[in-house]
Amino acid sequence: MKVSPFYGKFTKNPRLFSSVDKIPRIRSTSESGSNLYEIPENLKGLKIKELSETLDENINLVASAPIEYYESIFFDLCRTFYKKLNPTNFSFGTFCLLHPLLKLIEIEGHSVIRWTNQMNALLLHNPNALKEYNFTVKFIGFLNDLAVKWGIINYYNYRFRFDQTLEYVKFLDLEAIFMKIISPEIIWICFNIDTYPLGAVLSEEVKFAAKQVKKKFNFVLQIFMKSNIKNVEDQESIQGYLALKNKTLISDYNFYPDKKKTKTNYQALSHTFRSFMCRDKSISKLNSALKNFEKVYCDFERSFLLFLADMIKNELSLALKC
Repeated sequence: MKVSPFYGKFTKNPRLFSSVDKIPRIRSTSESGSNLYEIPENLKGLKIKELSETLDENINLVASAPIEYYESIFFDLCRTFYKKLNPTNFSFGTFCLLHPLLKLIEIEGHSVIRWTNQMNALLLHNPNALKEYNFTVKFIGFLNDLAVKWGIINYYNYRFRFDQTLEYVKFLDLEAIFMKIISPEIIWICFNIDTYPLGAVLSEEVKFAAKQVKKKFNFVLQIFMKSNIKNVEDQESIQGYLALKNKTLISDYNFYPDKKKTKTNYQALSHTFRSFMCRDKSISKLNSALKNFEKVYCDFERSFLLFLADMIKNELSLALKC
């Protein structure tokens, strides 16, 4: 699945292309063979190498940003959630529907009119659909960036991503998966784990891991949003206040300082002397929730990708014998 233009709103990284994208598929009489690429010997591993280098750059970029930058993003997300969406009836159903639909619309010559009509029908039913989708994608990106900034993500734990066998899988959008560690693509797979064809081929272990991700994802959304609920009522943005605290936000992130120097309340993402003395446990609760989510996310991605890799290796072995 290819990256939708709406995902591009939340990343500065250009869409990645590789010569591997143009390689024809394996000709096979088996059902799974139609879902594989044929990769020349001199190109094996090239795509994974390119994507891993881009992922390294993204991680370094995220880690170098000041924590106040993420506090501003977090505040904006909470304000969107409570002021522009319907928090009472919010679900990830819209994300599950729109994620593949937007990708199908983007694919040139792939029944664009049909998929566009389906999206328009969805928007008639739910005018906030695109807002809900954009919010979900940006929230996932925020969780990834904060997990990197807080040192929760251990890059070594995701080494299974670099299995060159995964390059053969036609339906697996490696570009989207490698954009960040925690990606909307993997989250979407978790929510659709029981649908065909995934539900027909994946093991019960993989399905159970996916359900754990869904459970923790819902929990981490609620606890993060509730932590800022009182603050979003009083102000539209905290950029001006944060710019006074960290001048880097002005020079590198185009924040404008608040000339009135108004005291602003918001959920901090780093401990201050005052929060330490007041024994503020809110940051610790958020950190714990994110740690638990990242763990089950990593467990699922590992079991899912390793299962696919083993399945593809068996398929390639059978193809060589034919």
